[in-house]
Amino acid sequence: MASSVGKMSGVIRSNEPLPLTVDELTKHWFAQILNEPVQNVEVIETIHGTASKILIRLKFESGTDNSASNICVKGGFNPDIRESLPFLYAIYRLEAEFYYYLAPRLKIPLPPVLYAGTDTVNGQGIVVMANLKAQGYTFGNPLETWPVERARMSVEQLASLHANTWGDTGEKIPSVSETVSIRDAIVGLLAPEEWNKRFAPDARPPVPRFMEDRERMTATFKALWESDSKMKCLLHGDAHIGNTFISPAGEPGFLDWQVIHSASALHDVAYFIGGSLSIQDRRTHEKDLLQSYLSALKHAGGPELEIDDVWEEYRRQTFHGFAWALAGPLMQSREIVDAMVERHCVAIVDHKSIELLEGQKDKDGKLAVDYALETSFTELASFLLASGSRLPQVQVAATGEMIKDLTFNEGLQLAQRQEFEAAIMNGNLEQCKVAINQGCLISQPLPSCHSCTPIFTAIRAQKSAIVNWLLDESAEQLKSALINYHNPVVFPHRTPLQVAEATGNAETVKFLIEQGAHVNVFDKHHETPLIIAASHNHVLVVTELLRHNAIVETSKMFGNTTMSLAVLMGHLDIVKLLAEEWPSSLQYRNIDGSNLLLRASQESSSLATFKYLLSKGLDIHQKSKDGISMLAFPLL
Repeated sequence: MASSVGKMSGVIRSNEPLPLTVDELTKHWFAQILNEPVQNVEVIETIHGTASKILIRLKFESGTDNSASNICVKGGFNPDIRESLPFLYAIYRLEAEFYYYLAPRLKIPLPPVLYAGTDTVNGQGIVVMANLKAQGYTFGNPLETWPVERARMSVEQLASLHANTWGDTGEKIPSVSETVSIRDAIVGLLAPEEWNKRFAPDARPPVPRFMEDRERMTATFKALWESDSKMKCLLHGDAHIGNTFISPAGEPGFLDWQVIHSASALHDVAYFIGGSLSIQDRRTHEKDLLQSYLSALKHAGGPELEIDDVWEEYRRQTFHGFAWALAGPLMQSREIVDAMVERHCVAIVDHKSIELLEGQKDKDGKLAVDYALETSFTELASFLLASGSRLPQVQVAATGEMIKDLTFNEGLQLAQRQEFEAAIMNGNLEQCKVAINQGCLISQPLPSCHSCTPIFTAIRAQKSAIVNWLLDESAEQLKSALINYHNPVVFPHRTPLQVAEATGNAETVKFLIEQGAHVNVFDKHHETPLIIAASHNHVLVVTELLRHNAIVETSKMFGNTTMSLAVLMGHLDIVKLLAEEWPSSLQYRNIDGSNLLLRASQESSSLATFKYLLSKGLDIHQKSKDGISMLAFPLL
């Protein structure tokens, strides 16, 4: 079934507002877009998902064509989504643009579309298509996995799409380059406030515990998107069975073209296979389906590729399935999300997608973990090597020596290490002692995060008693190394003290310093513990660090000092504290020559902070190297 593009009407970026509610889908509006007089509009069903689908029966005036009487209107008609997830409106516009610009050149099954349009007033995007349900079509249900042969037809359709757009960046489709992609949606859902909603105890998706680390999952998505794929083309972008229709003859086709973008072709393929088949069928038939895709790609005019050429890329792209874990109740039902999450997470684990992405080389040819660490790591690495523990490959700054191929203690069961981790997270000291007696190592990374030692985990969970006990149990020669160990993967090479600064736990900070933690150490971003604490407005922690000779004027990246960051963020108590302890910090000049007053006037600093700086005698007339003074910013 080809799209009825010859009959389609539409306007992209209209100055006239499109309907935002079901009530606004009037007979006048339909008559206008269909160029047919409409007598009556009957809403049959309203379905709210990521987008809303409104099933409607139109009654045309006598003597006119009634072939379009059963239609589906798709767009942003859910007021809850408009209020809580407004960025989704961009994907409604993108789908309309797909049918307007791209569908006419494709040779794959698509529903007949009568209208596709967007507006510049509300940012709405609407597609009016035939009601396939009324024509006897059915739709893919994510709760029901597909037979292998039906999935094969779908991957061959993806091959046709990819072959016809191979090398296409989507420049002719406005929203591909200007508005949104699946990445934008994922970035929004990875934000702390959205993540915390999804992973609240009563809403948590069924992911392995190690995938509950927001920072690690964010870093993995970033590594995936930065990977250099040579298989660029236009993708469906959300190719799962919930976005499919099935004809009465059994032929599948894809719907919901809301996140098309240019990226690796295997994003679509790995994502579809991982979510459409049962776990056992995927494991058995995965490579066979991938071969069918590659054969169809060549047949449709795309490149000729072998499985060995693309297998590693396929494994990387499998990680995109984790996006299902971010889908909230306004987007999909919990039952559907949980079913898809289970399939995708098993595939991610099977293919070791996260580990593969964490170990890939960046644009400079370095592994993510191949950065020089502090000299103190040498002692820890030697201990871990002797104890049979494993860390990612790292380079020790003092010697340049590479430590490789360290393995976990095979005699220690995964379940035991998981219990140890759970005991730490729950603050259960007695259970921690049991785990140590069973052979768990204080220095051995925990299963949910292969670069996080128990001490890191306890500090992040703010379990001070557990931190104290772990260090008391450590051998004296190991204690310093554990305290000053730079985490090479999940955090930007931060030590336990730097992690504690971010949490604001002054008690833990004091204890770590007393145990020998380095106060003026840098992480990968050139941030010291003092800079971290000040940027988070942790006054008690800053006070503790200043008591132990933290250097105030140490620069961060882009030339900012602890004082300038506190000013920029409007942390008045921190500014006062730093000014009292280090008066010279008020003389800060940025690389452009601006002083703290000028920096405050350019950023979101508070008025109280600005007044305080004036009271300390800073020159309101001082100019930057470009001749700009604070007086150029009258809105402060």
